[in-house]
Amino acid sequence: MRAGWADDVAAVIRVIEQHSAKADAAACFPVEALSALRARVLLGLLVPVEHGGRGGDLDDLVDVTAELGRADLSVAMIFAMHCQQVAVVDRYASGPFRDRVLRSVAAGELYLASVTTDRHSGGSVGRVESSTDRDGRLIHIDRDAPIVTGGAHADAFLVTVQQPSGAARPRSRSCMPRGTRCRPRSTGTGTRSGCAPPRACQCG
Repeated sequence: MRAGWADDVAAVIRVIEQHSAKADAAACFPVEALSALRARVLLGLLVPVEHGGRGGDLDDLVDVTAELGRADLSVAMIFAMHCQQVAVVDRYASGPFRDRVLRSVAAGELYLASVTTDRHSGGSVGRVESSTDRDGRLIHIDRDAPIVTGGAHADAFLVTVQQPSGAARPRSRSCMPRGTRCRPRSTGTGTRSGCAPPRACQCG
């Protein structure tokens, strides 16, 4: 792990250790740990420096996740899955939208969750049957996912859906703000909830 980040990771681990017994006993989402990740700019681990982030790479993600996992596997999974979504935005989004999302992540304002699985696709995360409809400039998304790690606590979601009829690409990832209808169901591996997201703006 990069020397300059060790103190921040250690500070998050101290918070985890203070609250992990309660989180395990109640099978609840580690809210305090997420707050610490925000405050220590670790949610922006993979955000480029020019957008206010840490400018880390996948090796850094592995190192930090491993350290968090030694204290709490749930926190490690939540963190790693968020960073995966950040990497998608960094690589595939563009223009002012990309800049705005990355800066918000780096500022600790956005914890991203992924709506990837589909009730009809089983374990095949590359296949999705949820459709979308275009209405002028709007795209309506009706998405019911069986698993959304951290869904009840995320600030925004990356959603895998079918493109509207006639689109050149069959699948799309969309980034959308908070405002879903969530039915939380907590487990020892973090909050997993079925979500029915509203419309979104396409990011890639």
